[in-house]
Amino acid sequence: MEHVDISILIPRIIKRVRIHRGLSQEELALRANLDRSYVSGIERGVRNVTITSLAKVLAALGIDIKKFALELMKEEEFAEDLIPKKVTHSQQ
Repeated sequence: MEHVDISILIPRIIKRVRIHRGLSQEELALRANLDRSYVSGIERGVRNVTITSLAKVLAALGIDIKKFALELMKEEEFAEDLIPKKVTHSQQ
């Protein structure tokens, strides 16, 4: 079974929660003690977030790390449903 790249899932969840909480990127960055451009890069998937920065962002969003891990698992299951299955010669 193929797995969706976690570098796609993390930004998707962070952005979704930030918007749901009514926070701007700037406000999230201030709460997380990070630069706004870094938060923007995380959300766009152009920055590889460190575990330390991820912990800061999650704390600033009020997200428990366990709940975040569960959300990642749900996202991956959903995303895997969108990936076409490879057809083998025996299935043709």
